[in-house]
This record gives sequence, C-alpha cells and structure tokens, in this order.
Amino acid sequence: MKKVEVPLENQLAMGSMIFPWMFDEIHALRKFKGAAHILAEKKDWPPLYDITALNNNKVPVVAAVYYEDMLVNFKLVMNNILDSRDSVVDN
Repeated sequence: MKKVEVPLENQLAMGSMIFPWMFDEIHALRKFKGAAHILAEKKDWPPLYDITALNNNKVPVVAAVYYEDMLVNFKLVMNNILDSRDSVVDN
C-alpha cells in the first residue's frame, strides 16, 4: 500500500469510514468481507453527485452546514452549494 502524506489542516475524522481490518475484527461484519472487497476493488464508479442533475432539480433543497463540523469540510460544502442552481446562503 502506498503511503500518502496529508497536511494536518486537510485531515478529517473517520466518523463514517470502514476499513478492511474491521471485517476480521468485528464479528457482525465477517460475512460481508467478500462483498466489501469486491466493492472496494471497483474502479469505474460514476460521480457521487451529478451537478447537471442537481441543477435541473425542481425540488427545493435546504441544508444546515456547520462551520466547525469535524467530518465535513465547510469550504467544500459551500463551493458545492454555490455551484448549484438557485442556491441561497443565509448566514
């Protein structure tokens, strides 16, 4: 496995992450190890968010974004919000 150095200011907590070792150490996950490995090896996933589809969305979307969220980068979220059609930011 290649080691990747990430600057401290870019590191986020691993709140909703799952790691390969968990399928060995957590009994309830053992039966999913094979399927998880297949999914982890898949390389041709489509983009998680389709900006074009989001911009064509006719349903209003509202979200609370927290500046000091330990799991989500505030600037990244705000950039995505501002890229979406009809976005309104209320401070």
